Amino acid sequence: MTSSFMMNAQLPFYNVGRHRSPSVLVAQYTWNSGDDEATDASARHLADFHPSIWGDYFLNYASQDLTLVDDDKAVEQIQELKSEVKRMLVSEDYSVFDKFKGREGNFDASLVNDCIHREMPRLEARQYIETYQSIDSHNEVLLSLAKLDFNLTQKLHQREVAEIARWWKDLDFKRELPFVRDRIAECYLWNLGVYFEPEYSLARKFVTKAMAMITAVDDIYDSYGTIEELELFTRAVERWDINAADELPGYMQVCYTALLDVYSGLGDTLAEEGRSYYLYYMKEAVKIMVRMYFQEAKWFNKQYIPTVEEYMEVAVVTLGYQMLIVASLLGMPEITTEDTFQWLLSNPNIVRASAAICRLMDDIASHKTKLKDIIASLLVDPVPV
Repeated sequence: MTSSFMMNAQLPFYNVGRHRSPSVLVAQYTWNSGDDEATDASARHLADFHPSIWGDYFLNYASQDLTLVDDDKAVEQIQELKSEVKRMLVSEDYSVFDKFKGREGNFDASLVNDCIHREMPRLEARQYIETYQSIDSHNEVLLSLAKLDFNLTQKLHQREVAEIARWWKDLDFKRELPFVRDRIAECYLWNLGVYFEPEYSLARKFVTKAMAMITAVDDIYDSYGTIEELELFTRAVERWDINAADELPGYMQVCYTALLDVYSGLGDTLAEEGRSYYLYYMKEAVKIMVRMYFQEAKWFNKQYIPTVEEYMEVAVVTLGYQMLIVASLLGMPEITTEDTFQWLLSNPNIVRASAAICRLMDDIASHKTKLKDIIASLLVDPVPV
């Protein structure tokens, strides 16, 4: 799974957004909570985030027929094409796969090192479909199957992102927490880089929500909260108790309650599957991350410039890599035990090294990636059939 996470380092939003220093002061900010914290808005600092370029676009998918399952003709066509490909694989009359086979007729083991498998699988698939179609000798059966399979899976992804977009809109953060970034499409895209197959639907939706919530928490620590408020929020997360919300300022109550709701909403499903212990470790990963957020906030408050070693010790955690690996294991019960979670939360070298690489790659290259085009190719535009 680590390789899938590393592929996402090519995306500017593989982390939850820790690549800026919030130093932009605001003269006035309007709050709807009615609490006293609105009165000192001029003393707070805000990062200058751009609004979501997608707006409510993905909500449109919620009112459309996106399943293709009802289209019996399309589903039948996919099954027929699969059967035809199976016949091609075992038949001596077809030579389309011969160039990939060795002398004994088996597929060449070196194919696993093909350089084409270095990017997000879905993006790679789309690019290869278009490339393969341009080759005059392409096989129409394989091409048609690839197109239909891609579009069918894309419909599922569209339905998922529509569900998540509705959840986010219902939180009403745009009004309650207007300084928080809206990056639902970007969060969901990151999860497509980890696993895109239909059986991981629940995990994709949960991890996307978890990413969106930790991004909101990040913005509170990095963009708006005072050091006194952040200490209260850190204590509340350590308690992980809805009653702790009473001790928080109004705007923090909104975020804190939503954070706890995301994780508690998963509890019943995990209990039914005999995986309740997952929830404990997922919460622990969030607590570890929030502690490091608070450490960075204290540095900022004291105007302390950490050494490179001090910075990296904290940055590899606030990057979100460890928390997201732990959360992503939700979709992999066959390889996950309590020992797995305990090992990950010990921040082993492989996690630290991967996070450090991704941290630096993001600092160097994130601005070069046309994220809008990637999202459009995977979540908006189907492959022309």
